[in-house]
Amino acid sequence: MRGRAFSDKWGKKLDPHWLEMEILDRLHLIQGTHPELIAKEVNVYEDYGIARSFRRGATTQARNKKVDENYINAMNR
Repeated sequence: MRGRAFSDKWGKKLDPHWLEMEILDRLHLIQGTHPELIAKEVNVYEDYGIARSFRRGATTQARNKKVDENYINAMNR
């Protein structure tokens, strides 16, 4: 099989935000049906958001490498 791994029924590339929301919606459903897996206090849309995770990871890496905080803030805007 050839083509994109994530595409609509016409073969067009899906927007990454759409994919993220599909994943987060499923996590939210899991949270509601299996609270032993994801606590009720957790905001899955905030805590598991893909973009936020990448930004937080990049910020941590930059701080560990002693990158100036002004550069980190500029990159995160």
